[in-house]
Amino acid sequence: VPRHTRQLLRNRPLRSWIVISSVFVAAQSIYPLVLSLHVTQSGISVMEAGAILGVFALGTFISRLCTPWLTRRFKARTTLRYAVVAGAIAYSAIPWVNDPYLLGMLSGLLALPLGIGVPVALAMIYAAAPAGQVSESVGLSMSVNNILQTALPMTFGVFAVYGIAPMVMTFAIAMLFSAWMN
Repeated sequence: VPRHTRQLLRNRPLRSWIVISSVFVAAQSIYPLVLSLHVTQSGISVMEAGAILGVFALGTFISRLCTPWLTRRFKARTTLRYAVVAGAIAYSAIPWVNDPYLLGMLSGLLALPLGIGVPVALAMIYAAAPAGQVSESVGLSMSVNNILQTALPMTFGVFAVYGIAPMVMTFAIAMLFSAWMN
């Protein structure tokens, strides 16, 4: 690990924001995998699954529109903590919802906190980055994000033989841990 990277990782606030940002990015990026596995097990049609993903995308869009309003009224740390807890709760409910309409509503509800998390965490990375190392800090965050986007689906895919409940619950616990870390 290069010296500059080690220095950045020793910066506790920056490290914390990178982890939290990565959790939000991972939660968004693995959702299509989780949904695919769930709809396959639940017998939900491909068309219904597409509509559910569309609701997720719409929820993310709406939450991003609301992010400036939220950040003017609440501290970023508080916003992210509530967003990650709400995301963990919504994620943990997925395995127990088999009705496509309810899963669509849950998908939209999940998208709201996840859509807020990424831009707010990125702003906090900018704020916590040492002077002159903002680009390196954001690059480090993107590297961690890419590692998780590769490792999590592969790991979860291996454990999919046990159903999605164990993998979703494990991820929800990781999300809660990141809220505690924040």
